Amino acid sequence: MAQLYSTDWPSPGSDDDRAWFARHPRRSYRIRRSYPDEAPDHRRLGWTIVRQVAPGLRARAVVELNTDTPPDEGEANARRLFEQAASVGEVRRIVAAVEELAR
Repeated sequence: MAQLYSTDWPSPGSDDDRAWFARHPRRSYRIRRSYPDEAPDHRRLGWTIVRQVAPGLRARAVVELNTDTPPDEGEANARRLFEQAASVGEVRRIVAAVEELAR
């Protein structure tokens, strides 16, 4: 299950992402543990895959991965997982709208 959203209001997740991308300016994707306010059902923390479309404009997919072992956090794997999560109909339209905002 993936829930995709694009926000940058002050929250632990958005603050963390902002600082992380500032330290890693060549990256466009990252994987991290979800913060409690990001989990769609607030019952189980999953993983958040973040795509920085432009500085200050990020799309996040909150997903459950079938592992307790941290996934490969490299750019290529984060991009692959984000694209899988974003390939669903409604989610694909949201990502397209976020990309349009960056233009």
